[in-house]
Amino acid sequence: MKTAKRSKPAAKSRHPFPSLQRHRRRGGRCYELAFSGILNDGTWSLVHGQVSGPNGVPMGHAWLERDGQVYDPVLNRQLPLLEYRDRYGAVCEAQYSQREAAERMLEARHSGPWARGSASDPSGGGNRGR
Repeated sequence: MKTAKRSKPAAKSRHPFPSLQRHRRRGGRCYELAFSGILNDGTWSLVHGQVSGPNGVPMGHAWLERDGQVYDPVLNRQLPLLEYRDRYGAVCEAQYSQREAAERMLEARHSGPWARGSASDPSGGGNRGR
């Protein structure tokens, strides 16, 4: 008598946002990808702020934070918050819960940035992030 082979349960992904793993082109899409991440997992906070771009020039950027960790959707990496701040010169300008982000997106009809007058706001004279 043959016994049926039991299949092993699928291994859990260690990636904080498995739905974002498939994206290949990430440059210039930080607001879109970070917004997608917050919609998929409301335990994170969406952050709009500044990072040091090429030659140290500040540029608008979006990332996700939770429990002292950062997930950067352009880098597709999770790092400790302090390391992220030190390495990329990250400065938070606005932070949103899942609900707040959804409300802002519906109001603005784009995935960010939303803070009027911030350096990352296109109408405020800043650069759109990557």
